[in-house]
Parts: sequence; C-alpha cells; structure tokens
Amino acid sequence: MIPEAVQTVRDALASAGIRSHVDPKRVAIPGAWINPREIRGTTLDGAMNVVLDVHLVVPDQAAGSALTQLDALLGRALTVIEPDGAIETAEVLQTDKYALPCFTVPVIITTQRKAP
Repeated sequence: MIPEAVQTVRDALASAGIRSHVDPKRVAIPGAWINPREIRGTTLDGAMNVVLDVHLVVPDQAAGSALTQLDALLGRALTVIEPDGAIETAEVLQTDKYALPCFTVPVIITTQRKAP
C-alpha cells in the first residue's frame, strides 16, 4: 500500500521531469525526496489514505537563487501533484555535508488494500 502510493507520486513527478527517491541520501539535486508520513484511516472496502511529504530540493546556494529554483521546481511539481494542506517553504534537507533548501508539499494518495 505505501510503496504503491510512493510510486504513484514518483511516476507523476517523473512525468514533469522531476527525479525523486525515498532515500534522502540518494535524491538527485535538484529533485524530490518522498517521505511517507502517515496513514489516515481505512474504509470498509480497504481503501487507505497515505500521506506523503514531497520535499522539493535544490543545491546549497544563496537564498535568492534557491528561492528562484525552488519556485520553478514547485511550479513543475504542481502540474502533476495536488497539495493537501499548506506548502512549507522554510525547510531544509539536512545531509552529511549540507543543509539543502527545500519546499515540502503534503500529498494524499488513496490506495486499495491488496487481498492476501
């Protein structure tokens, strides 16, 4: 269920030319780190709402340049994903070497439970 939700978002981002990964250390920059955050309830038919945080990340640089690149990346992402809530703009993705500027877009994907 969760891997399918992640893949749905990865496929959507890829169609907008945005590379993504679930491992923050393997995210191509600029690109997106997809982090499953929570599951919100299930229905009688087995559907589940998986909440994912899509962290749009650009290289470490001056604030003005980062904002311009993040804005462009966000514009591309919003052509293929729909935010479910506020987009966090005061974020960084901490790596071993850098604190990379990022915007965080919450997304909900509804999945179906697979039969055992």
